[in-house]
Amino acid sequence: MAFHPTDHFEPTSTEEVCGLLSKYGKHARIIAGGTAMYELAKRGLASEVKQLISLRNLPLGYVHRDETGLHLGATSTLEQLANAREISNDPTLMVMSEALHEIRPMQVRNVATIGGEICTSLPLLDLPPALLALDTLGVVQGTNGRRTVPLNEFLVDFFLNALKPNEFLVEALIPNQPEHSGSAFFKFGRTAYDFNLVNVATRITIAPDGKCSDARIYLGGVARVPMRASAVENSIRQRAINDEMASMGAQALGKFKAIPQIHGDAEYKLDIAHVLVRDSIKRAAERARVVVTH
Repeated sequence: MAFHPTDHFEPTSTEEVCGLLSKYGKHARIIAGGTAMYELAKRGLASEVKQLISLRNLPLGYVHRDETGLHLGATSTLEQLANAREISNDPTLMVMSEALHEIRPMQVRNVATIGGEICTSLPLLDLPPALLALDTLGVVQGTNGRRTVPLNEFLVDFFLNALKPNEFLVEALIPNQPEHSGSAFFKFGRTAYDFNLVNVATRITIAPDGKCSDARIYLGGVARVPMRASAVENSIRQRAINDEMASMGAQALGKFKAIPQIHGDAEYKLDIAHVLVRDSIKRAAERARVVVTH
Protein backbone atom coordinates (compact mmCIF):
# COMPACT_ATOMS: atom_id res chain seq x y z
CA MET A 1 0.00 0.00 0.00
CA ALA A 2 1.13 3.56 -0.68
CA PHE A 3 2.72 5.84 1.90
CA HIS A 4 0.57 8.96 2.20
CA PRO A 5 1.07 10.82 5.49
CA THR A 6 -1.47 13.57 6.08
CA ASP A 7 0.31 15.65 8.73
CA HIS A 8 3.85 16.75 9.49
CA PHE A 9 4.67 18.27 12.87
CA GLU A 10 7.82 19.98 14.14
CA PRO A 11 7.31 20.29 17.92
CA THR A 12 9.67 22.38 20.03
CA SER A 13 9.37 20.55 23.35
CA THR A 14 9.37 16.97 24.62
CA GLU A 15 5.94 17.57 26.14
CA GLU A 16 4.57 18.50 22.72
CA VAL A 17 6.06 15.36 21.18
CA CYS A 18 4.48 13.14 23.83
CA GLY A 19 1.16 14.89 23.38
CA LEU A 20 1.18 14.25 19.63
CA LEU A 21 2.11 10.60 20.16
CA SER A 22 -0.76 10.22 22.64
CA LYS A 23 -3.22 11.92 20.30
CA TYR A 24 -2.44 10.01 17.11
CA GLY A 25 -1.36 6.65 18.54
CA LYS A 26 -0.28 3.95 16.11
CA HIS A 27 -0.59 6.25 13.10
CA ALA A 28 2.16 8.60 14.33
CA ARG A 29 5.89 8.06 13.78
CA ILE A 30 8.91 9.93 15.03
CA ILE A 31 11.46 10.98 12.41
CA ALA A 32 14.82 12.69 12.66
CA GLY A 33 17.08 11.87 9.72
CA GLY A 34 14.24 9.98 8.04
CA THR A 35 16.40 7.22 6.54
CA ALA A 36 14.55 4.39 8.28
CA MET A 37 11.14 5.78 7.31
CA TYR A 38 12.31 6.15 3.71
CA GLU A 39 13.39 2.50 3.58
CA LEU A 40 10.13 1.30 5.14
CA ALA A 41 7.98 3.42 2.84
CA LYS A 42 9.93 2.25 -0.21
CA ARG A 43 9.10 -1.34 0.72
CA GLY A 44 5.42 -0.65 1.38
CA LEU A 45 5.77 -1.12 5.14
CA ALA A 46 4.55 2.30 6.28
CA SER A 47 1.04 2.51 4.88
CA GLU A 48 -0.55 3.01 8.32
CA VAL A 49 1.61 6.06 9.06
CA LYS A 50 -0.43 9.26 8.78
CA GLN A 51 1.36 11.68 11.10
CA LEU A 52 5.11 12.37 10.98
CA ILE A 53 6.61 14.02 14.06
CA SER A 54 10.02 15.54 13.40
CA LEU A 55 12.52 16.05 16.24
CA ARG A 56 14.58 18.57 14.27
CA ASN A 57 13.61 21.48 16.56
CA LEU A 58 14.47 19.71 19.81
CA PRO A 59 17.96 20.18 21.33
CA LEU A 60 18.94 16.53 21.05
CA GLY A 61 21.90 16.77 18.68
CA TYR A 62 24.68 16.46 21.26
CA VAL A 63 27.58 14.25 22.28
CA HIS A 64 29.07 14.97 25.69
CA ARG A 65 30.61 13.23 28.65
CA ASP A 66 30.01 13.73 32.36
CA GLU A 67 30.56 11.73 35.54
CA THR A 68 27.83 9.21 34.56
CA GLY A 69 29.21 8.41 31.11
CA LEU A 70 28.87 9.42 27.47
CA HIS A 71 25.55 10.98 26.43
CA LEU A 72 24.45 10.65 22.80
CA GLY A 73 21.48 12.80 21.86
CA ALA A 74 18.89 10.99 19.75
CA THR A 75 19.15 13.39 16.79
CA SER A 76 22.96 13.34 16.65
CA THR A 77 23.99 12.08 13.24
CA LEU A 78 26.23 9.07 12.83
CA GLU A 79 28.88 11.25 11.21
CA GLN A 80 28.75 13.70 14.12
CA LEU A 81 29.34 10.84 16.52
CA ALA A 82 32.10 9.32 14.39
CA ASN A 83 33.99 12.62 14.51
CA ALA A 84 33.36 13.40 18.18
CA ARG A 85 36.55 13.93 20.18
CA GLU A 86 34.93 12.05 23.06
CA ILE A 87 35.34 8.74 21.25
CA SER A 88 38.48 9.30 19.20
CA ASN A 89 41.51 7.27 20.28
CA ASP A 90 39.62 5.66 23.18
CA PRO A 91 40.36 1.91 23.00
CA THR A 92 37.30 1.15 25.10
CA LEU A 93 35.03 2.81 22.52
CA MET A 94 36.77 1.57 19.38
CA VAL A 95 33.91 -0.89 18.90
CA MET A 96 31.57 2.04 18.32
CA SER A 97 34.01 3.97 16.16
CA GLU A 98 34.62 0.95 13.93
CA ALA A 99 30.91 0.19 13.66
CA LEU A 100 30.17 3.77 12.60
CA HIS A 101 32.79 3.68 9.86
CA GLU A 102 31.25 0.47 8.49
CA ILE A 103 28.00 2.35 7.80
CA ARG A 104 28.14 3.49 4.18
CA PRO A 105 27.84 5.55 2.12
CA MET A 106 28.89 8.76 3.85
CA GLN A 107 25.63 10.39 2.75
CA VAL A 108 23.76 8.00 5.04
CA ARG A 109 26.05 8.77 7.99
CA ASN A 110 25.45 12.47 7.40
CA VAL A 111 21.67 12.04 7.77
CA ALA A 112 20.95 8.94 9.84
CA THR A 113 20.74 9.47 13.59
CA ILE A 114 21.55 7.63 16.80
CA GLY A 115 17.87 7.41 17.70
CA GLY A 116 16.93 5.97 14.33
CA GLU A 117 19.65 3.31 14.47
CA ILE A 118 18.36 2.17 17.84
CA CYS A 119 14.59 2.51 17.51
CA THR A 120 14.34 0.80 14.12
CA SER A 121 15.28 -2.43 15.94
CA LEU A 122 16.65 -4.14 12.85
CA PRO A 123 19.36 -6.81 13.37
CA LEU A 124 21.08 -5.92 10.09
CA LEU A 125 22.34 -2.58 11.42
CA ASP A 126 25.88 -2.09 12.70
CA LEU A 127 25.68 0.37 15.57
CA PRO A 128 23.28 -1.47 17.96
CA PRO A 129 25.61 -4.44 18.68
CA ALA A 130 28.43 -2.00 19.43
CA LEU A 131 26.24 -0.08 21.84
CA LEU A 132 25.13 -3.32 23.47
CA ALA A 133 28.74 -4.36 24.03
CA LEU A 134 29.16 -1.11 25.99
CA ASP A 135 26.11 -1.78 28.23
CA THR A 136 24.29 1.23 26.77
CA LEU A 137 21.07 2.53 28.29
CA GLY A 138 18.21 4.13 26.41
CA VAL A 139 16.81 7.29 28.01
CA VAL A 140 13.11 7.48 27.20
CA GLN A 141 10.75 10.45 27.57
CA GLY A 142 7.04 9.93 28.14
CA THR A 143 4.08 11.84 29.52
CA ASN A 144 5.01 10.60 33.01
CA GLY A 145 8.64 11.71 32.80
CA ARG A 146 11.85 9.95 31.90
CA ARG A 147 13.03 6.41 32.44
CA THR A 148 16.10 4.42 31.46
CA VAL A 149 15.97 1.05 29.73
CA PRO A 150 18.98 -1.23 29.17
CA LEU A 151 19.43 -1.52 25.44
CA ASN A 152 19.26 -5.32 25.60
CA GLU A 153 15.71 -4.90 26.94
CA PHE A 154 14.83 -2.03 24.61
CA LEU A 155 15.34 -4.10 21.44
CA VAL A 156 12.47 -6.58 21.42
CA ASP A 157 12.05 -7.97 17.89
CA PHE A 158 12.13 -7.00 14.21
CA PHE A 159 10.95 -3.35 14.07
CA LEU A 160 9.72 -3.66 17.67
CA ASN A 161 11.14 -1.85 20.67
CA ALA A 162 10.11 -1.28 24.28
CA LEU A 163 8.70 2.21 23.78
CA LYS A 164 5.20 2.77 25.14
CA PRO A 165 2.66 4.55 22.90
CA ASN A 166 3.41 8.04 24.31
CA GLU A 167 7.20 7.65 24.59
CA PHE A 168 10.22 8.41 22.45
CA LEU A 169 13.98 8.00 22.81
CA VAL A 170 15.83 11.18 23.80
CA GLU A 171 19.35 9.83 24.26
CA ALA A 172 21.62 6.83 24.56
CA LEU A 173 23.81 6.75 27.65
CA ILE A 174 27.03 4.77 27.54
CA PRO A 175 28.10 4.29 31.17
CA ASN A 176 31.74 4.62 32.14
CA GLN A 177 33.45 1.39 31.14
CA PRO A 178 35.59 -0.78 33.43
CA GLU A 179 39.24 0.21 33.60
CA HIS A 180 41.69 -1.69 31.42
CA SER A 181 39.13 -2.43 28.73
CA GLY A 182 39.43 -2.65 24.96
CA SER A 183 36.86 -3.26 22.26
CA ALA A 184 36.54 -4.19 18.61
CA PHE A 185 33.96 -4.52 15.84
CA PHE A 186 34.01 -6.80 12.80
CA LYS A 187 31.52 -6.97 9.96
CA PHE A 188 31.07 -9.31 7.02
CA GLY A 189 28.81 -8.33 4.15
CA ARG A 190 28.51 -9.08 0.44
CA THR A 191 29.97 -5.65 -0.34
CA ALA A 192 31.18 -2.75 1.78
CA TYR A 193 27.88 -0.93 1.13
CA ASP A 194 25.55 -3.80 2.06
CA PHE A 195 23.82 -4.57 5.32
CA ASN A 196 25.78 -7.10 7.32
CA LEU A 197 25.48 -10.82 6.92
CA VAL A 198 27.11 -11.09 10.34
CA ASN A 199 28.73 -8.55 12.61
CA VAL A 200 30.37 -8.94 16.02
CA ALA A 201 30.96 -6.34 18.75
CA THR A 202 33.25 -7.21 21.63
CA ARG A 203 34.47 -5.51 24.80
CA ILE A 204 37.15 -7.21 26.90
CA THR A 205 38.44 -6.15 30.32
CA ILE A 206 41.88 -7.34 31.42
CA ALA A 207 42.74 -7.64 35.12
CA PRO A 208 46.20 -6.71 36.48
CA ASP A 209 47.14 -10.42 36.43
CA GLY A 210 46.66 -10.40 32.65
CA LYS A 211 43.48 -12.48 32.63
CA CYS A 212 40.09 -11.51 31.26
CA SER A 213 37.96 -10.27 34.13
CA ASP A 214 34.88 -9.34 32.09
CA ALA A 215 33.54 -9.53 28.54
CA ARG A 216 30.62 -8.49 26.37
CA ILE A 217 30.12 -10.08 22.97
CA TYR A 218 27.12 -9.43 20.70
CA LEU A 219 26.39 -10.71 17.20
CA GLY A 220 24.19 -8.97 14.66
CA GLY A 221 22.52 -10.46 11.61
CA VAL A 222 22.01 -13.91 13.13
CA ALA A 223 18.83 -13.50 15.20
CA ARG A 224 15.79 -11.26 15.36
CA VAL A 225 17.70 -8.91 17.67
CA PRO A 226 21.45 -8.78 18.32
CA MET A 227 22.41 -11.98 20.11
CA ARG A 228 24.58 -12.02 23.21
CA ALA A 229 27.25 -14.74 23.12
CA SER A 230 27.11 -15.52 26.84
CA ALA A 231 28.74 -18.94 26.48
CA VAL A 232 31.73 -17.35 24.77
CA GLU A 233 32.00 -14.68 27.46
CA ASN A 234 31.96 -17.32 30.19
CA SER A 235 34.58 -19.44 28.43
CA ILE A 236 37.19 -16.67 28.36
CA ARG A 237 36.63 -15.14 31.80
CA GLN A 238 39.53 -15.68 34.20
CA ARG A 239 41.68 -16.82 31.29
CA ALA A 240 44.69 -15.20 29.65
CA ILE A 241 43.65 -14.22 26.14
CA ASN A 242 45.97 -15.48 23.43
CA ASP A 243 45.37 -16.88 19.94
CA GLU A 244 44.53 -20.33 21.28
CA MET A 245 42.12 -19.00 23.90
CA ALA A 246 40.42 -16.76 21.34
CA SER A 247 39.85 -19.78 19.10
CA MET A 248 38.57 -21.86 22.02
CA GLY A 249 36.26 -19.04 23.01
CA ALA A 250 34.83 -18.86 19.49
CA GLN A 251 34.15 -22.60 19.60
CA ALA A 252 32.00 -22.03 22.68
CA LEU A 253 29.61 -20.21 20.37
CA GLY A 254 28.48 -23.66 19.30
CA LYS A 255 25.73 -24.22 16.76
CA PHE A 256 22.60 -22.13 16.48
CA LYS A 257 19.98 -21.46 13.84
CA ALA A 258 20.99 -18.18 12.25
CA ILE A 259 18.44 -16.23 10.22
CA PRO A 260 19.20 -17.01 6.54
CA GLN A 261 19.52 -14.26 3.93
CA ILE A 262 19.59 -14.35 0.18
CA HIS A 263 23.38 -13.99 0.21
CA GLY A 264 24.07 -16.40 3.05
CA ASP A 265 22.27 -19.40 4.51
CA ALA A 266 22.27 -20.32 8.19
CA GLU A 267 25.31 -22.62 8.01
CA TYR A 268 27.36 -20.08 6.09
CA LYS A 269 26.56 -17.36 8.60
CA LEU A 270 27.46 -19.67 11.48
CA ASP A 271 30.90 -20.31 9.98
CA ILE A 272 31.43 -16.57 9.54
CA ALA A 273 30.31 -15.87 13.10
CA HIS A 274 32.94 -18.21 14.56
CA VAL A 275 35.72 -16.44 12.65
CA LEU A 276 34.54 -12.95 13.56
CA VAL A 277 34.11 -13.81 17.24
CA ARG A 278 37.65 -15.21 17.36
CA ASP A 279 39.15 -12.16 15.66
CA SER A 280 37.17 -9.67 17.74
CA ILE A 281 38.28 -11.31 21.00
CA LYS A 282 41.92 -11.11 19.91
CA ARG A 283 41.73 -7.48 18.86
CA ALA A 284 39.74 -6.28 21.87
CA ALA A 285 42.14 -8.06 24.23
CA GLU A 286 45.16 -6.54 22.46
CA ARG A 287 43.71 -3.07 22.94
CA ALA A 288 42.90 -3.77 26.58
CA ARG A 289 46.49 -4.91 27.21
CA VAL A 290 47.79 -1.66 25.74
CA VAL A 291 45.67 0.21 28.30
CA VAL A 292 47.04 -1.98 31.14
CA THR A 293 50.68 -1.35 30.15
CA HIS A 294 50.09 2.39 30.01
